[in-house]
Amino acid sequence: MTFAAPPAEILVIDDRADTGQALMDLLAQAGHAVAVAARVGQALAYLRHFPRPRLILLRLRLAAGGGWRFLGLRHADPAVAAIPVVGLGAGGPSLRSPALALGADDFLDRPADAREVLAVVRRYCPPGA
Repeated sequence: MTFAAPPAEILVIDDRADTGQALMDLLAQAGHAVAVAARVGQALAYLRHFPRPRLILLRLRLAAGGGWRFLGLRHADPAVAAIPVVGLGAGGPSLRSPALALGADDFLDRPADAREVLAVVRRYCPPGA
């Protein structure tokens, strides 16, 4: 688990170290404080111990169905449920529809280019807000 100096503005939940690090680097270069959790348990621990981030970027196909499980678990805590979640996954409409139905606020098909990622981040974390 890699946590930037808390509080992070964005929490990335991704069990692939390379993509988690790439997202962290991209977002940090754009001026965002970022924390990365590799598993759902780590993400939930972060959310319990640090101020809530403004956005969660969630890899839907985490090991053992973790991304889908996180979408369901987040509704158990109203404070976590209030944080926008953007689902990330390769699969287009076959993943987008179920992700939105289970409570993701938005969806990015992978691989998403930097412009797409930054555009969705600006939508939920506008500069100066």
